[in-house]
Amino acid sequence: MDRRRDPSIEVLRHHGYERLAREKGLRLVDLNEAKTIRLTRPDCEVFPEFHLPRIAMESFIVSFPVLKAHSLADVTLSMKNMMGFPSHHHYRQGGAWRKSAFHRRMHRSIFELNLYRKPDLSIIDASVGLADYHLGGPTCQPPVKKLVAGFDPVAVDACGAGLLGFDWRQVEHIRLADGVLGQAESGDRAPLQKVSP
Repeated sequence: MDRRRDPSIEVLRHHGYERLAREKGLRLVDLNEAKTIRLTRPDCEVFPEFHLPRIAMESFIVSFPVLKAHSLADVTLSMKNMMGFPSHHHYRQGGAWRKSAFHRRMHRSIFELNLYRKPDLSIIDASVGLADYHLGGPTCQPPVKKLVAGFDPVAVDACGAGLLGFDWRQVEHIRLADGVLGQAESGDRAPLQKVSP
């Protein structure tokens, strides 16, 4: 069975999250099926109108990606991870990818999505990392063995990009976000701390 084609709630059920949520008294929400609100920003080139689940605007959002290189976005970190929020009902434009509307101008699309709603807390799991490609390929060798966390997604992603060998200035969506959604570099940022294996 190809879990990539299943409704989100079926994937969560398959991996035991539904049972875990029940045990902890939590409610799982399929963001593809959640009630949406329409937002507008005339300064957006790709998405001057945007649909997001209402819950995204009412909640504290933790973006918790795995450190990965990406074929279209160079890196997939906390800001790219926010692509999980928009429903594929609004952003599927042909092809197999459910959110293909983002693929035309990937970097600008990531930036604009985060203009509408950026994460409140970003945590990158860089315990291992995918070095070349987000859907597979070699892991980082040696494993990175780090966590990167902060309330500024631009700073966190700039640091994550560096762990993958990218200068953040060469990653367009981080460069666009610098000074707008956060600061890629800050003199008062604490140095990275290695996470024990």
